[in-house]
Amino acid sequence: MRILVYEFVTGGGWYSADDAPPPESLLAEGRAMLGALAEDFAALAGVQVDVLGDRRFATPCGAGITAHRVSSAAEERAKLMDLAGAADWSVVVAPEFDGHLLARARWVEQAGGRLLSPAASIIELTGDKQSTAEHLAARGVRVPLGMA
Repeated sequence: MRILVYEFVTGGGWYSADDAPPPESLLAEGRAMLGALAEDFAALAGVQVDVLGDRRFATPCGAGITAHRVSSAAEERAKLMDLAGAADWSVVVAPEFDGHLLARARWVEQAGGRLLSPAASIIELTGDKQSTAEHLAARGVRVPLGMA
């Protein structure tokens, strides 16, 4: 089984967010999330893990983990889509602001990949609290009143 683990800050997503490298604190958090997920999946019998890695930074790469380096926003998108299309499952860790998580979930789906998380349509819906409340209320779920 092949699993793609993508983390935004360490995986090249920062190229589309800012010209300057990310703060060290975000880089440390991203490395920790990526490392934990990739190592846990790689520890499972028969699982090969692919990760994207921003060329500017070290990328965790242990047994059963293959790092694919990117050096631009365009390269990040192309490699993420290529790897997601070839993987059995993809895990995407990205911030919800500015549509970063939604865009990458869509890229996975456009590539024919399968998300080991909610679908892009769910991410889009739940990214807006009012839309979520209206969606739930239309289905009989009691929700607090909101302002549209």
